[in-house]
Amino acid sequence: MNKQIEAVFFARDLFPTGSAVKYSNDPSQMIAETQRLLALGEKTIYQATFEYDGVYVICDILRHTEHGWHLYTVKSSTRVKDRHLDDLSFQWFVVNENLPLSNSLLIYINNEYVRRGVLDLKQLFTLYDLTSEIIKRRDAVPIRISRMKELINENGVKQDIGPYCKKYGKDDLECRAKDHCWSHIPYYSVFDIARLGKKAFELYNQGIVTLSDIPANYKLTDPQSFQVKAYKENLKVVDTRRIQTFLSTISYPLYFLDFETYLQMVPLYDGDKPYKQIPFQYSIHSLKSKGAVLDHSEFLAIEGSDPRREIAERLVTKIPKGACTIAYNISFEKMVLKNLSDHFPDLAEHLLDIHDNLVDLMLPFQNKWFYLNEMRGSYSLKAVLTALFPNDVSLNYSHLLIKDGSMAMDTFENLHTRTPEERNLLREALLAYCKLDTYAMVKIWEHLMKQ
Repeated sequence: MNKQIEAVFFARDLFPTGSAVKYSNDPSQMIAETQRLLALGEKTIYQATFEYDGVYVICDILRHTEHGWHLYTVKSSTRVKDRHLDDLSFQWFVVNENLPLSNSLLIYINNEYVRRGVLDLKQLFTLYDLTSEIIKRRDAVPIRISRMKELINENGVKQDIGPYCKKYGKDDLECRAKDHCWSHIPYYSVFDIARLGKKAFELYNQGIVTLSDIPANYKLTDPQSFQVKAYKENLKVVDTRRIQTFLSTISYPLYFLDFETYLQMVPLYDGDKPYKQIPFQYSIHSLKSKGAVLDHSEFLAIEGSDPRREIAERLVTKIPKGACTIAYNISFEKMVLKNLSDHFPDLAEHLLDIHDNLVDLMLPFQNKWFYLNEMRGSYSLKAVLTALFPNDVSLNYSHLLIKDGSMAMDTFENLHTRTPEERNLLREALLAYCKLDTYAMVKIWEHLMKQ
C-alpha cells in the first residue's frame, strides 16, 4: 500500500465514528454526497469534497467539534514541511468558501513511538495545529489558483525548467511534464555533475548545458572539476598502487552480500519504531578459495511474516566468523547487521563479526582510484557496472522486471495483494534482482584484480 494512503487509512481510526464519501472520477458526485452527509448532521466525514471557482479539494478528515469545523490533513512524513503549509492553505481556502472552518491541523508520523503490544494510534501520530500559519498564507491562494489556470489553458507547457523541477525528494510524485520539459537536455549534461545542485541551473540560464561548455575558470569543487576534466579529455584513471593496496585487504573465503529491506511506516512488531527497515531478502555469492567454483545462496521471506530471526540464523550459518564479506556501500549492510544483532542477542557475537569484517567494494570508485568517463561522476554499483561492461546483457538491469531497490521494496510490501500466479512471478523477479547485485560485485572485483 502507498505510504500516504496507509497513513490516511490508519489516521481515520483516531476519529472512528465517521462516514466516508466514496471516491468517484466525477467530483460532482463526491460533492453531492458530502452535502448529503452535512445535511444529515454527520460530525466526521472522510474524503469530504468541495469546489470553488472550478478548483476541487478532497479532505482527509473533516470533523465538527464544540469549537467548529476542524480540517485534518494526513501526511506520511515525520515532520512538518513547507509544502504541507502550501497544501493546507489551499485546502483551507476552498473549504472555507463552502463551510466555515475554525482550525486546520496536520497529522503526521511520530517516529519516536515504540510499539509495545496493541498499536497506540495516539502515540503513532502527532497532531499539529497550523491554523495561524495557514491564515497567514490564505490571501496568496487566489493568486496561485489564477496562475494554475493560466498554465492549464496555455497551449503546451511554456514554463522553462528550474530548481522547482527537483524541489522535492524521491518519495514525492514526479512531475508529469518532466519528460516533455527536459527533452532538450542531452544525456550527459551539467545536471549530471555530482552535487552541483542549483548551480547547474545557473549554468543552464547562461546557455551552458554540456560539460564541454563550462568555462575553465568556473568555480567547482575538486571532485566536480575532476568530473568535468574527465569528460573534456575522456580520461581513464587507474591508480594501480592504491587499487592493489585495497585488494590486499580482501582474502579468501569471500562472501559477496546484499540485503533488500522494506520500511514499516506503521510498526507491525513489538519493539519497532515507524519506518524501521526490515530485511526481507539477501543474496550471497561466495568463493571459498582462488579458482573455486562460484557458489550462490539466497533467501526471500514469506510475505506477511517477520523474517528477521530466520535471516539472522541463516547468515550465521552461511558466513563463518572471520570471513571477508564484501558489500557495495557497506553502511547499509552494517546498519542491517547491527539492527539484527540488537534484536537477537544470542546471535549478536557472530552477526557483529560479519559486520566488523565487511569490506566496501565502492571505495576504489568513490576515491577515483578507478574512473571512466562513462561513469558520469557517479560511483554507484549500476554506474560502475555499466561503464565496465557496457555490452554484457547478463549484467544489464534493464532486462529485469525489478530494476532497483525501491521497486523491490514496493513489490515485496504489496505481494500479499497479488494473485498466486502474480506472486510467484514477482518472487522470481525479486530473487533475480538481488542475485544480480551480488553477481555484479563479483564481476567488478574480478575486473579490479586484473589491474
